[in-house]
Amino acid sequence: MKKILLTAGLLLSSIWISAQAPEKMSYQAVMRNSGGQLLVNQSVAVRVSVLQGSASGTVVYSERLTGSTNANG
Repeated sequence: MKKILLTAGLLLSSIWISAQAPEKMSYQAVMRNSGGQLLVNQSVAVRVSVLQGSASGTVVYSERLTGSTNANG
């Protein structure tokens, strides 16, 4: 009986642990110029802002991200 309860407890706790959300936001983007062509193997910078209330609301958080594109833009 102890083995069954221990196994059930371990199984339930592993399910609970794996259900936790990571503390980050994963994303991918494709970079294009104003003409719609891919920006291949180029340095890029993007500013990401979180606004409060609406699209013209107060900036709550802002971050500038830099990196390089690959063959897929």
